[in-house]
Amino acid sequence: LQILKNFLKSKNFSHSAIKSLDTLAIEVEKNIPTQAGLGGGSADAGGLLYHLNRIFDWRLSLKELYSIGSLVGADTNFFISQYKSANATSYGEVIENFEEEPLENRLEIYVPNHVFCNTKAIYQAYKPETCFSQAKEWLKKPSLECLKTYDRSELNDLLKPALRANPALKDIESQLSKEWFFSGSGSAFFRLKPALKGGE
Repeated sequence: LQILKNFLKSKNFSHSAIKSLDTLAIEVEKNIPTQAGLGGGSADAGGLLYHLNRIFDWRLSLKELYSIGSLVGADTNFFISQYKSANATSYGEVIENFEEEPLENRLEIYVPNHVFCNTKAIYQAYKPETCFSQAKEWLKKPSLECLKTYDRSELNDLLKPALRANPALKDIESQLSKEWFFSGSGSAFFRLKPALKGGE
């Protein structure tokens, strides 16, 4: 909340408005594994920022909320946006709505036990390999088409540095069939549910 307080102060919000954040009692019931690349922490932060803006009637614009979110975490702005699907570029903080049918009910997720990925370490090991023109083409395609057309190392540049940084993850990845994709900076993998692979 300190990032939010600093932002409100920079916008000359009243002392009482900023102090009201100290009265909050926030309890999070977490059902998403941590350090799995599933965006659980980002969802918590983005959802909180979005709803606090409405509850306290601060009337911050989406652009202003995004500027706060980009200081919190790379994926936070997607959850602030409330979009069902979006293209996220740069480090994930630049968000553009993308009209497509969401895939949340079409995916099977596998989270390895006792394997955690340190996002900072993975980004430190990251070396961009995807050419920008190819990435721009992907932004035009529905997620379902991308999953049916490309393999996991093509669609996620963070897979290779994650495997270099985490030998246990490398052992698991080598045993997974090609329809499994790497989620974020890991350690989770996901795939289309088998009945959908050749259909729709």
